[in-house]
Amino acid sequence: AAAMGLSSGPIAAVPMALLSAGAVALTFRLRTTFKAIAVHNRATDLILRGDLDGAEPMLERFSRLGGSVGQSIALQLATVSMLRGDMATCEQRATASIGHRPRLDFAMSGRALADLARSVRAFARAAQGKGEAAMEDIREVRAECMQVVPLARVAVAELLLLSRES
Repeated sequence: AAAMGLSSGPIAAVPMALLSAGAVALTFRLRTTFKAIAVHNRATDLILRGDLDGAEPMLERFSRLGGSVGQSIALQLATVSMLRGDMATCEQRATASIGHRPRLDFAMSGRALADLARSVRAFARAAQGKGEAAMEDIREVRAECMQVVPLARVAVAELLLLSRES
């Protein structure tokens, strides 16, 4: 510490202890995030193979994680519920994904994930006959989204609503 122009002694030990604690916390956070990303990728593979029973428990293990990784995991869980036909759970999980607030550096990816989640929620709501709630999501996705998948999904949700009206 003295070589770097810092004071030595018991007072200098306090910032060093705080730095050490911060480094440990950051290491733990990064390790958890990297594990969650690996689990997310593996779960995506299982979902694409039709193994929903294998993917869901893997994703649930990290379902409380924050940031864009947690948002993406919540969206994957909503997708699993949608593929199972459990639209009430799908709606809850999509709402959880929309509710995640990613950090500033991931704001754009967070918006893209929110649009995807909102389109899944619109479909789930339409499938449950919640017309006005589904239309709110449909309008919001159409107003702000430029991605093909969410726009296509809300078009299907609207068709579902129209078919229920007939």
